[in-house]
Amino acid sequence: MSDPDQSVPAPTPPDRPRRIVLRARWVARASALIGVAASLTVLAGWWFDVPALRRIVPG
Repeated sequence: MSDPDQSVPAPTPPDRPRRIVLRARWVARASALIGVAASLTVLAGWWFDVPALRRIVPG
């Protein structure tokens, strides 16, 4: 029987899945930055009382 204390290292993933993970992280970070920028723009609109900045979609 095999010894449960000995661990077998996991195989390293190929480059393609790693690139996909890196791209997904980049997209997630970029989306977060866009959301923060939009939120700060709205807050600045409220702070400076600029109606055009208080709404993302006019109307």
